[in-house]
Amino acid sequence: MTREPATESELTLAKSYLIGSFPFRLDTSSKVADFLVAIEAQALGLDYADRYRAAVARVSAADVQRVSAKFFVADEFSRVVVGKLP
Repeated sequence: MTREPATESELTLAKSYLIGSFPFRLDTSSKVADFLVAIEAQALGLDYADRYRAAVARVSAADVQRVSAKFFVADEFSRVVVGKLP
């Protein structure tokens, strides 16, 4: 993600998942309460749920690449291989 931008199909799939699965984050009273506590703690505003879908829809491949470069720094990664030894 840091070397090459996401393809249009990858971006569309990810955005569709995030937007489509959002209602399931609020399908119980407990989840709604947790959600309200979280958006209040992060000062996102009570209209966050209304703004969420539009914000996700606006994300571009360049946005993904820029944020990936910030949080996925190659020099800070460790590789772990799991499996049977020969």
